[in-house]
Amino acid sequence: TVSVLYCRTMFTRRTLATHRLRLPRGGVSAAPAMQLLFSLPAAARLCSSDALQPSAPQDAAVSIPSTAPPVVGQQPAVPLPGANSPGLAVATPSSGAMSAPATAISGWCNTLSDCVVKAAELRQQLKMQELGAETAQVITREGLEEYIDELKTTASEEVDALVTTMKEDQSLVQKAGMNELRRSLYYAITLKKKDWIDEPQYQTMMKGLSMEFLRRDYDGALSADDVLFVSTHIVMSNYYNRHLWNRMEQSLFKFKTFENIDVATVKGLSTKLFRSRKDASKESLDVRRKILGAMGVRVGVLANDFELPALLGILQCYTQHDLMPKHVEPLALRAINHINDFTPQECAQLIGILRKW
Repeated sequence: TVSVLYCRTMFTRRTLATHRLRLPRGGVSAAPAMQLLFSLPAAARLCSSDALQPSAPQDAAVSIPSTAPPVVGQQPAVPLPGANSPGLAVATPSSGAMSAPATAISGWCNTLSDCVVKAAELRQQLKMQELGAETAQVITREGLEEYIDELKTTASEEVDALVTTMKEDQSLVQKAGMNELRRSLYYAITLKKKDWIDEPQYQTMMKGLSMEFLRRDYDGALSADDVLFVSTHIVMSNYYNRHLWNRMEQSLFKFKTFENIDVATVKGLSTKLFRSRKDASKESLDVRRKILGAMGVRVGVLANDFELPALLGILQCYTQHDLMPKHVEPLALRAINHINDFTPQECAQLIGILRKW
């Protein structure tokens, strides 16, 4: 019996050595032994489990390859990035060069987003009721209007809580990620246009955000997308902050920083500038042209990546702002080459653009 056990033990040691595993002389515990057995070939599994009975302390060092399957019923321990570094900044897409972990601002923005989306859906139902749609009579008009008023009240309360916290804790904005600041800027402007927030609330939010954008731009913490996003929304809102406007204009002259913006950014910002042109103040026209000029080189590079309706919209945006840089001319040439793919109305719009230039 001793001879048989000795032979089996030696066979197991040789097999483990072949797989570059180190087995202590006294054996291993039962759980790691199961992992070792699963990682061995079929020939090694034939040896009796008697040779692997625990006869050493549980903390014996065993080197287990990373390919060994986990023990049944046990979750594998996966190290998380930054687990040993509390407070590590988490980078998010289009969030700027310096980001921060999510703060309480995200919760307020999520609530504001729900209010805005639900209100838009309810207004769509009101329009359907005005058109006489039978499927839109689930809730009466009075009920829909009351629900919209409740959403408006909820949004106003959330903004009031955000403004109060910004006043009490000025470091809240400094700790926020760039994505949170961009969302805050968007909802401040959106709710102001909807007349959902008061002027003092709006001014407090815009002042705090403007100072933080200005600080981060001085520190070089704003990416190209951030500069374009902030500049576009600031001029859309006609909110004037001399220091921020001057700083944004200086950043917009760094054309090389805008060579990697994507199609979605160009389409989204040009659409916002186009739709808000009629309400733009005279002071903002110069900044608007500088924003479009900063995107001009990239727009020419992406000329073949735009859908035809988007391409025509970008041409209209530049024309509406009395601009037609040489870099944007490839869009006009592509539109002419696909003239048969446009609707009669789009053809008329394209003819107006070409006549002007």
